[in-house]
Amino acid sequence: AREGIAATEFALVLPLMITLYFGVITFSDGFAVKQRLQFLARTAADLVGRLPSSPTGALPTINAAEITNVALASAAILTPYDPAGLTIALASVVVRLNNGNLEGRVCWSAARKIVNQSTVATAAIPAHLAQNALVAVPAGFAVPGASYLVSEVGHVYTPVVGHAITGDVQLTDRVPWPVRSGQQIAWQGQAPCPAT
Repeated sequence: AREGIAATEFALVLPLMITLYFGVITFSDGFAVKQRLQFLARTAADLVGRLPSSPTGALPTINAAEITNVALASAAILTPYDPAGLTIALASVVVRLNNGNLEGRVCWSAARKIVNQSTVATAAIPAHLAQNALVAVPAGFAVPGASYLVSEVGHVYTPVVGHAITGDVQLTDRVPWPVRSGQQIAWQGQAPCPAT
């Protein structure tokens, strides 16, 4: 009789234990992808923010090819996860006074989508990061004339286990990042944004 009770208890507890086991696997895998996305957003912004100014004192500049290279280099951070579908948007923001109020204005922005591990396509720029868009200025950058970068990344995470329950999960991260030289980074061929 005791064996029958133990078998019944095991049959009742087994589905719960299996669900808990696969839930932990799915959650930890999703958390790992989210952590990599956060690191990827910081890396993309840092790669652009490290651009040196010229010896003549001219502002550092960036172009579309360099944005593509930054996107490819940053996508490697997702390894061993598939980077296909990853979107990376980068924007340069200049802080200035407007009628006595601080405002952040997007000077330039660019976005890329990873097609596969070696192919990048131009992506739509999010409306809130479009050129001349007003953005909220983080406390650390609330100084007239300051310039900083915004990196925004997004990726659809497909759980290995439990996809039928949760479906795809959209993961995003956005980070403001300082420009190392302290100067704004200008888009090649365009005039820099006015800081006042």
